[in-house]
Amino acid sequence: MKKLAILVVVVVSACRTAAVGSPVPANAPGAASPRDAVQRFLKAAKNQDVQDFGLAWGTQDGPAMKDKEGRDERETREQREIVQFCYLKHDTYQVLGEAPARNAERVLAVELKYKDLTRPANFMVTRGPSNRWYVRQFDIEALRDICAKR
Repeated sequence: MKKLAILVVVVVSACRTAAVGSPVPANAPGAASPRDAVQRFLKAAKNQDVQDFGLAWGTQDGPAMKDKEGRDERETREQREIVQFCYLKHDTYQVLGEAPARNAERVLAVELKYKDLTRPANFMVTRGPSNRWYVRQFDIEALRDICAKR
């Protein structure tokens, strides 16, 4: 009976393996495209969702949730994210364009609107592991007055 229970667990586990071409889970790091990465990044910022923000923000090494040694530096990372949320406040945004950048990255020109302010900013997006895209950096200075706006 015990062997049968173990066999059932093994078979059920094998059946849960994702098939090729199956959808990526919502909590997977990165995004399928540079535009999707910016959309996820800005949605997480608007919702002040530190978990999803950490999955959208990263480098060619993967999400920012982990340092280069794979450790989770949660407290420090979340403090940085909370500060960034101020600069990324928006009511709406529009991706104005996308262009190639150095090191096979992409730069997306994005216009953020918050109350009566409209500000353009560039977002650098990089490809990471498993062909997933991450926002590596954005022009925080261009959004300074959004952060100051009450």
